[in-house]
Amino acid sequence: IHLQVPISNRHGGTISVTGGPFIQDSGTATTNDGHVTVGPGATYVLAQGSSFANKSDGTTILQIASATHYGTFGLTGPCCAGPGVYSAGGTMAPALIGSYKPPANKEFQVFALEGGSFKGKFTTTGRNFSADYSHHSSNPAFVGAIYAASRPRPRVVSVSTVQDKVVVVLSCPAGGAAC
Repeated sequence: IHLQVPISNRHGGTISVTGGPFIQDSGTATTNDGHVTVGPGATYVLAQGSSFANKSDGTTILQIASATHYGTFGLTGPCCAGPGVYSAGGTMAPALIGSYKPPANKEFQVFALEGGSFKGKFTTTGRNFSADYSHHSSNPAFVGAIYAASRPRPRVVSVSTVQDKVVVVLSCPAGGAAC
């Protein structure tokens, strides 16, 4: 499937890529102030001078079903009209689907830089995820999403005062020494 006309996905709008490659080429531009979801096994390809701008209200949702089955953007520059360009802003919200829960610090290569260009940084990332911009010159080059398991939270056992000082006793869950 090829997108060869500009799209302005406004606030409240939704674009869903559910499987296979979705190729935006011919120098077209997409601006996103809504939601763009890329399902597991799907790739939103930016090629031939096309661009995607995730604006301040925009959310890019990359669904993750397993360690090897997740949605990606492919930024290519195979020839002629220039590289595909993704401009970050707004939110990158990786979304775990099904029963998959990755190990802590698992990195997903969600933006493949295959001759294309990734510009800027996201304002926010989804729950338990952070963006990793440090692999622009690695082989393969990519921008990643790192899953960080949530830290155990302490439970308040008691609150009291002793000699005009507040004393709070906390309890951490089993295995939560760093909570």
